[in-house]
Amino acid sequence: MSCIPADPDIAGIGVRSAIYAQSLLSFIPAFHAISDKIVTRQELKYVETHIATVIPTAFAILICAYVQTWRGQLTNYHAVIILSLSWMNNTNAFIHALLKVQQEGKYLPGSLIHHIRHLFRAAKGAKFRSSDYKMLAMGSLHLTLMASLGLYLWIKPGNFGASSPEQCTMDAHISVMGPVSVPFRSTSLRIGSIILYSAVFIPGVNLALPVGTAMLLYAAYNKKETQPSPLPVAACMVVLIVINCILLANIELTRSLNKDIQKPGESEWTYGQTLALLLLFPLLRDVAHSVWKGIKIDLRLRRFKNKNAAFGAALISEELDLLGALTPHKSIRVNQTGGRFYTALQLAAYNGRLDIVKLLFDHGADVNMAGGMNGTALQAAAYRGFSEIVTFLLDVGADRGIKGYELSLKHDFLVTYYFFLCRW
Repeated sequence: MSCIPADPDIAGIGVRSAIYAQSLLSFIPAFHAISDKIVTRQELKYVETHIATVIPTAFAILICAYVQTWRGQLTNYHAVIILSLSWMNNTNAFIHALLKVQQEGKYLPGSLIHHIRHLFRAAKGAKFRSSDYKMLAMGSLHLTLMASLGLYLWIKPGNFGASSPEQCTMDAHISVMGPVSVPFRSTSLRIGSIILYSAVFIPGVNLALPVGTAMLLYAAYNKKETQPSPLPVAACMVVLIVINCILLANIELTRSLNKDIQKPGESEWTYGQTLALLLLFPLLRDVAHSVWKGIKIDLRLRRFKNKNAAFGAALISEELDLLGALTPHKSIRVNQTGGRFYTALQLAAYNGRLDIVKLLFDHGADVNMAGGMNGTALQAAAYRGFSEIVTFLLDVGADRGIKGYELSLKHDFLVTYYFFLCRW
């Protein structure tokens, strides 16, 4: 007897394929980023761009599910499929967190509380000078929204949305671990699901355990390493890939197990499925762009036998992305001079690249080195009107009274102006 209504906009092949591709493609730039053991801010930014493409789709699916539930159009059977797809979508927040761990290379158990505190602040919508935690905040809020739908479903699955005895959705079987399946009306499945979704309901806390575990594994493995190894991060990403593959298999097997009680129409092509597939094109473009950008930097680096020579050449030719890729290497002298901007820090400040300014400072750049056409990095940023960089440099000890070789009265006035503006 066919008694489960079809819902192609939820379980159609177009929607499923789009989410499968989104989830699995996100690992390509992530593995490319850790391939040289160093995750630059630019590589992390590419991943953030990718997440910014995927997360709105993930939120839209859940919001549509809530609307359909409220209107009595979503069955508990299709809600299970939505939740499985949402778990796959949430992978991106964990990937970003893992890359952040590798990028810093200094997450130790003692700093765990500090970063958990930031997760709580992010979950409450606090405003950061840095965007480091915005991706985690979005992932955490998506997880909370998903958990609330899961709790609403499993507390009373028989009364959920459009579910009714006539639709026999409670007679469906759910695949939980590949070939292992359990009846929808299983008490063990219901209790286990309630426990799972309760554990990931609270914003901030829901990401603290997995991210904290990754940080501890990373710190333990690299305890005696001078050059932090990306192996723990790679291992965690492999686990995420396995989880995604299991979820994918569960969705397809669940549909196969219940095809005899599923009404026809689920395979019909709809506008929603077309839109879902169209949203893959920006994602494919972002993945291709990030990988190609990394390949181009690698090809340019091969022209130099010495990375310091490459750094000096990049400084003279003012190639900021190449400077950003080279800076994390331990052998790089970040305070070497050359070109019209004198130092890499001045070049980055003049061009408004706060990410590279922070990267250079983290690796020992002297904020008070003076010379070139702008004096110091502080004066270069003030001259161009980049108040965030001015604020950062003042916070880390930049001296606003230093005179550069070619410093004009205009530079000096702007530094004083921004000093009082940023301290107001």
